Amino acid sequence: MKQSEDTGSLGRLGTFFARVAIVLASIVATLLFCEMLVRVIAPTETLTRFNDDYHGLKGVRPDIHGFHQIPDTFRKTYSTSAQRFRGSRMFSPEAPSGTLRIAVLGDSFTFGWGADDDETYPAVLERILGKTMGPVEIINAGALGDGTGDEALWYDAWVSAFHPKLVILTVVPNDTDDDLARTLFTIDSKREAHPLSPQQLQGYQQSQRGFARIVQAIPGYEYLGEHSQLLSLFRRVVSLKIRTHRISQWQQGQTIRAYKTVGLPLLGAEVAWLNKRVQQDGAKLVVTFVPFRDTIYGDPHAPKPALDKPGEMITVLTKVCAAEGIPFLDMTPEFHTEAAADKLPLYYMTKYDSHPTPEGYRFMAENLASFLSQQLHQPQAQR
Repeated sequence: MKQSEDTGSLGRLGTFFARVAIVLASIVATLLFCEMLVRVIAPTETLTRFNDDYHGLKGVRPDIHGFHQIPDTFRKTYSTSAQRFRGSRMFSPEAPSGTLRIAVLGDSFTFGWGADDDETYPAVLERILGKTMGPVEIINAGALGDGTGDEALWYDAWVSAFHPKLVILTVVPNDTDDDLARTLFTIDSKREAHPLSPQQLQGYQQSQRGFARIVQAIPGYEYLGEHSQLLSLFRRVVSLKIRTHRISQWQQGQTIRAYKTVGLPLLGAEVAWLNKRVQQDGAKLVVTFVPFRDTIYGDPHAPKPALDKPGEMITVLTKVCAAEGIPFLDMTPEFHTEAAADKLPLYYMTKYDSHPTPEGYRFMAENLASFLSQQLHQPQAQR
């Protein structure tokens, strides 16, 4: 009798596992079918995850060797060093004797979205300056999705330890939006910026990134993130929903007023704060503004936006840089002139974003190199 009951239990257990196996096989088959469907109907970009949390700040993951691919557009290789900078080079705490060390701060335009390691604008800038100014080494301290506040604090918390003599802040049109979405500084009655405390930064990061950390810890998630267009499409849809929700909240809260009364003053105050920190380290700050694709190649018949964000930002940057004695280069006129000459496209024409092509990054580097050569009259004396 007992043997019969044991046999029955094993039979039921076997049936259970068989059903589980069928369900799992069905799920896998469905996901594979959806993956193939996405690749045919809606090819989606895939890329290695490069962002990381560093003591409450948004930084770059160390020791990454990955790729970024947009079907029928490009496949680029990315690498980062153990020091959390783009590229594989390691920097000593102090620059070699006779070498001018430059650190470039910025977001994906600086990191080099859509560019190999040697095609980013800091990499090209180093090669150009090296021919005219002698030994130069440039640290690419860009990180994807940063705002001006992130970049100022990233310099303070990490980049400053490498003692650059020149710091370049690269500003793009969505930096103020990023600052409004992730306020890392407060402004007092004197319009001076004050960063959040380390404890506040940690708390903010935990509240914003807690779920993402759990998902990223799932075994195999990183591999799927790099290779699955289905997962990439899902993440993009979720990100778009979150962004749309935030924009809706801003619109309900008088977006334009918040942009003018909070965002723009925050931009100016953060630049002034960063300048003081750079000066404390015995270095010099330079600020440059790079336009988006729609400003250069936009439809002239499209309705004008309610607020000229790039124009407003340039006005603020011009004013604060003049007051602080910071050299400032707005690249918008140069990009307009180059685009009008109908040469190679300066930006990718994809549905994903408006980042420069390698040709666009080269153009950025050439303009900035010319500007720096005018600002650094005696480069040998400043090393």
